[in-house]
Amino acid sequence: MPLFCKIIAKKFSSFIFLYYISTVIKNPNNMNIQNEISEVNYQLAAHGLDELVDVKVEVHENEFGKNTPHLVARYTESCLDTLDDKGNPVYKLEQTEKFEEMNKWFSGQLFAMGITQRAAWLKATHEERVAFMNQPGFNHPAHYKAA
Repeated sequence: MPLFCKIIAKKFSSFIFLYYISTVIKNPNNMNIQNEISEVNYQLAAHGLDELVDVKVEVHENEFGKNTPHLVARYTESCLDTLDDKGNPVYKLEQTEKFEEMNKWFSGQLFAMGITQRAAWLKATHEERVAFMNQPGFNHPAHYKAA
């Protein structure tokens, strides 16, 4: 067993993950998956989000009960936590995860667009996000514009 696989085996100790590493990533027939991952990373870098968004391929169960590769993006954003005693919203920083199964319908460009549409929001500070959310009316992160 190559050293790389031994390290993965020790770190994750999961047959599913080792199967995925040996068949999907190293299999030249699955270059489309690698191209889609490259597209996501390219789009994030083009919007300056490559340092703010962590993108990984993980094996998760799909709606049919099969363990399949999913692209997972994780980033931190401001989310409503509770209301204080005066009824004012209190926001906290929370990690958000965006999952999508990497099947024949997967599009790296569409996956990235779901994140890049809120590029200004992700680049803003927590205080700027809270000020935006406390403005009157409907305020969605995709509508945030940097000052």
